[in-house]
Amino acid sequence: NFYVERIVLPYKPQIVVLYSGSNDIAARRTPDQVLADFQMFVKKVHSALPETKVFYLSIHTPPGRVKLREINERANKLIAGECGKNPKLIFVDVQDLMLAKDGQPNADLYRDALHPNAKGYELWKSRLTPLLREQYKNQRSKP
Repeated sequence: NFYVERIVLPYKPQIVVLYSGSNDIAARRTPDQVLADFQMFVKKVHSALPETKVFYLSIHTPPGRVKLREINERANKLIAGECGKNPKLIFVDVQDLMLAKDGQPNADLYRDALHPNAKGYELWKSRLTPLLREQYKNQRSKP
């Protein structure tokens, strides 16, 4: 939020894709605080750019943060609820993509205990790309 005015607003994007919250939760911020940070981000963006869509990528639980899974899920639920109230906010769930068949984080999708590798990011892209294309198509069809 500190850098929104410098790294988002000057570019006047039609769409912002945001991934945030994971490190905040690891630093002991609560799901409610992560939601409040998201709300502040949206407020700053929409104050300057009221038509901009914000796509929020869900928090995933990497192998090194399995003990935070429940807290991550609570934060995701709060943010998904917030997105459900506003058609300019789109919650994009990527958590399920990062799991192995046993429901645990799929280590093959991570370059270390925290960060996705190229294969993991490719899965995120596969989920996000159709949504972005749909938005682009909708934008172009407006008079």
